[in-house]
Amino acid sequence: MARHPWAGRAWAVLAALPAVALATAPPAAAAPAELVLPVSGLAVTLPEPPPTHHYRVTASWSLAPGSGAFAGRDVIDEIVGDEIGMSLWLVPGPAAGGSCGAAVAGSGVSLAWQADVVLHEQLWIARGGELTADDGEHHVAMAFCAARPGDDDALLAYLVIPDRVPAADSRDALLAFAASPVVAAVTRAWRTRHTGPAQPARLTPAGGAAHDPARELRLARVGATLTPPADGWVWVVGEREKAHTDVLYRVAPRYPERSVEVLTTGLATCAASPFDAALTAKGGPPPTGLPPGFSPGPTLLVGGAETVTVCKVVGDRALYFGIQGPTRVDDVAPLAPLLVAVADAVAATPAPPSLPPKVGDTGGFAMLWYGVTGILSWRDVEETPEGLPAPSPRFAMGFDFGGLLGVDAGWLYRFHLGFAWDLVHGLSEAADRTSSAARYGGSAVTAQIDAGYGVDLDESSRLGLLVGWHGVSGPITENSGLAASLVYSRAPVDGSVGVFARLTPIQPLSANGRDLFSPLTAEVRLFFDHAAFMAGLELQWIDTASAAAREIPGEGFALFLRIGSGAVVR
Repeated sequence: MARHPWAGRAWAVLAALPAVALATAPPAAAAPAELVLPVSGLAVTLPEPPPTHHYRVTASWSLAPGSGAFAGRDVIDEIVGDEIGMSLWLVPGPAAGGSCGAAVAGSGVSLAWQADVVLHEQLWIARGGELTADDGEHHVAMAFCAARPGDDDALLAYLVIPDRVPAADSRDALLAFAASPVVAAVTRAWRTRHTGPAQPARLTPAGGAAHDPARELRLARVGATLTPPADGWVWVVGEREKAHTDVLYRVAPRYPERSVEVLTTGLATCAASPFDAALTAKGGPPPTGLPPGFSPGPTLLVGGAETVTVCKVVGDRALYFGIQGPTRVDDVAPLAPLLVAVADAVAATPAPPSLPPKVGDTGGFAMLWYGVTGILSWRDVEETPEGLPAPSPRFAMGFDFGGLLGVDAGWLYRFHLGFAWDLVHGLSEAADRTSSAARYGGSAVTAQIDAGYGVDLDESSRLGLLVGWHGVSGPITENSGLAASLVYSRAPVDGSVGVFARLTPIQPLSANGRDLFSPLTAEVRLFFDHAAFMAGLELQWIDTASAAAREIPGEGFALFLRIGSGAVVR
């Protein structure tokens, strides 16, 4: 999936959320019953407070002007009489800087002490000191962060106490507060992903006026701009530097996580799936709760998680949505307002023209293939060695396996292994006795590995120059050495045919002479039905000049026909 829009954000701004687009939950006196925290969506059962105490739960969130970056927090205050005895702020999301250590360092809490602590069976990185609020007051505070193993999710908490405890002496006091049942209840809910229904966009600011969530979300790849639906949730567009889809993240409530990926195809039908067959999960019932006009698509297996897809034909395009969460999303009814809003925005937008070429825009990819090979070869042997067959067409059958790997930066890597056996002469006595019999036509063994750099021609194709080592024995030469190749690849998108083509005109360190176009190898492979079927053709040729070398019996050619399967992963 895409990079989460919170990744790398500094959490220090949570100490004083800006007033722009601010939404704040009205205070709620909390009883021991289960409460759903508005921003995180965590369902927390707070302990019974002492007679003179009670809890107050609030929340606030904001979107930064221009960038639309989200910042939000839940707040649980423990009130003693008319004063705040302890304030707990909760900020869910990916750890800023990629780690909890970086998150607490950027929390805005001055460093008096920092340590790894275990609280409520959870390991935290804690940093204690002072926190300066937007009113200029200094508060004794502790920022402590816990990470969830296996993903980028984390929980940053702030514990603020109003007592004027010197920051240098605050460790014991802060850790004592952190050991409270309130922190224990929050930790338990976060660790177990215990959530409930929340609608943070319904929150109202301190002034009392209803919060207006209307704002524009730009889907650059789809080419549409939409106003978020009034579903009570906060959506942002994720950062997609190297991708062919747009992704919408629900940032509030944070839990359970939801993301909706959007792509369009050039076909006005939902019957032709644009997804690689290798990503399609086996089985799984279709999702329920689809809005009118939407149809279920295949279930994809992405990164070990099931992604449910739905489709709607909009004008002359098919609009696909990929819906993902920590577990399979079987009911998409809660997401219906967003799906309809995106479809309406796309319907109101003319189909965009083909995107201009962009260097590096194909992103990383892998094209793999395997299958059977049939070879027809001919060698013009002027002097037939004793015991070897006279010149004639040779036929061989075998197998081949290979692939082309590309990375975002433009680098390309290719490998190929092949083997074929002479169907007529492969078992002859002379072939058994002569180790170099393969270069006289017939059996063949090939091993090749290349690396180089390519330039993206558009979102699905790349042209590159590769250099590597090629070793071959048969059917028309026996040789190994440095080789240079020109390659072209096009991924099968929107139901189109995928292409891999290679031209290897020179082997400068070969034993076959120094002629530029001899030996010459040209091949092309076509991938159909999202690479489920592969067909290829390859030509090898050696001219008379090269054949004058002692190692070459004579001019010749070989034609390779390949049929098999493959996979394209992007």
